[in-house]
Amino acid sequence: MGRILGLALAALLAVGVLAAIGYSLYPRISGSSPQGLQTVRGVIGSEKQPFFQDPEVVAAFHKHGLDVQVDTAGSREIATTVDLSRYDFAFPAGVPAADKIKRDHKAKATYAPFYTPMAVGSFQPIAKLLESAGVNAPACVTVGDVAGAMREEAVRHSADLVVIGRGSIHEKLGRLRTHAYGIIRQAPCPVISV
Repeated sequence: MGRILGLALAALLAVGVLAAIGYSLYPRISGSSPQGLQTVRGVIGSEKQPFFQDPEVVAAFHKHGLDVQVDTAGSREIATTVDLSRYDFAFPAGVPAADKIKRDHKAKATYAPFYTPMAVGSFQPIAKLLESAGVNAPACVTVGDVAGAMREEAVRHSADLVVIGRGSIHEKLGRLRTHAYGIIRQAPCPVISV
């Protein structure tokens, strides 16, 4: 009797473990989002993949209710051969590819969240390089009003200095230079604009 009860409990435990594994893998297998998150699918240049896989970036998206799933392709491929109807957004590396996508797909809204894809693809390595040189330069991702978000991050990291680039970019988010005055005015520390 004890042996049968032991076998029954072991079988019940095994079924429970398998059910838990299945439940945890279901979102990946079915393509659905983690509970409470809206799935957003995009196709990106492969140089941006480390950014989209970064745990801080994933957490920032989750904080805003998004489960961002991306596929990678070359910029020319994104603009010419990828079936963009399967995606919510496209994020090629080059301006010519982005312009072609905007023209061909009559994009209603476009955004340029970064000055250059190099910054996206290399933000962690650059931060690590600076840190190895003794410069405390944590990489972070945030969403919100540019000047306010920069202030919050500078305060959160107890920044001694904020360095911003003022390259030209013509998109809905505008140029960082258009936000430079607000960043400088709101920053809790000195700001260098290069």
